[in-house]
Amino acid sequence: MPGMGGEEVEREINRLYPELPILLISGFYRSGDLCEGISGIIRKPFNREELFRAITAVLNSE
Repeated sequence: MPGMGGEEVEREINRLYPELPILLISGFYRSGDLCEGISGIIRKPFNREELFRAITAVLNSE
């Protein structure tokens, strides 16, 4: 989303679709930075299998 940071995007998604799970994809994540509305995280770089496992974990946690 041009002009918005990750936390701003997360807040807007939570405002519009509060039940929608959010998977954070980041190359800069530090432990403890996870926003309240984030359902899961995957760190860059990742492969297809890691992405599949992260998406599955988020969907199964709902």
